[in-house]
Amino acid sequence: MLSPRISYPIVLGVPAITAEEAKKSWGARIAEARREAGRTQVDVAATLGVDQTTVSQVERGTGSLETFIAVAAEIGIELLGGDS
Repeated sequence: MLSPRISYPIVLGVPAITAEEAKKSWGARIAEARREAGRTQVDVAATLGVDQTTVSQVERGTGSLETFIAVAAEIGIELLGGDS
């Protein structure tokens, strides 16, 4: 398992960032996309069958990778590999 306290180099000349930095960046992207889609945290949470606090945690950059992926997919964005 990768440690969130160590920077790991990423291929293709992209600067290395910590897991914590990546999650905060993803959370900001998710929050922005959700607002642009006109959706609330409550709406997204209800669709996924989770609490609103779970969506809030993701948008703040905390939570499991699986939760980030599920929330991002529900909003219609891809966290890795380009803009969707």
